[in-house]
Amino acid sequence: MKKMFLLVIILLPVLFSSCKSEEAKTKTVMIAFFKALSNKNIEAARKLTTTDSKQMMDFLENIITKSATEADKFDKANLDIDEPRITGNKASIAVTEKTTGETLNYILKKENGSWKMSFDEESLMNMGVDKMNEKAIDPAQLEEQFRDINMDSLKHEIDKGSKAIDSIKKELK
Repeated sequence: MKKMFLLVIILLPVLFSSCKSEEAKTKTVMIAFFKALSNKNIEAARKLTTTDSKQMMDFLENIITKSATEADKFDKANLDIDEPRITGNKASIAVTEKTTGETLNYILKKENGSWKMSFDEESLMNMGVDKMNEKAIDPAQLEEQFRDINMDSLKHEIDKGSKAIDSIKKELK
């Protein structure tokens, strides 16, 4: 019994420190990812994402490289980053944008033994559902409204809007 008690006392700090180090790893990956995006270093950001995130990273690259201010949203000085919540090979970190007060729960997944930001379809849907629940929006109502959206047309319109905003900002300077 004494041996078992001693073993538990010895192993407890090891178990807690390994949990802490996993939390620190997830937060480090997230901060590095945001830093890469705020510096418009898309290649560095891609290295910090899961392989399933390629399509969204292509879309994000298009937005960030064409907008003078979009990358600023990822500047760590503009964000409050909470402590990670880890469940197995998945982690969630709530990030609040200081200027708007809006919070998103970013998802990380362990891939090949390393934590990676997850921007795959499932993770983005979960982020969206969390936000809709927070704002008490019924997903069934949105599904009906967005059923016929053409993604290429949407991307084109976002690009046009981004260019218009950049043009207005240049005129205001």
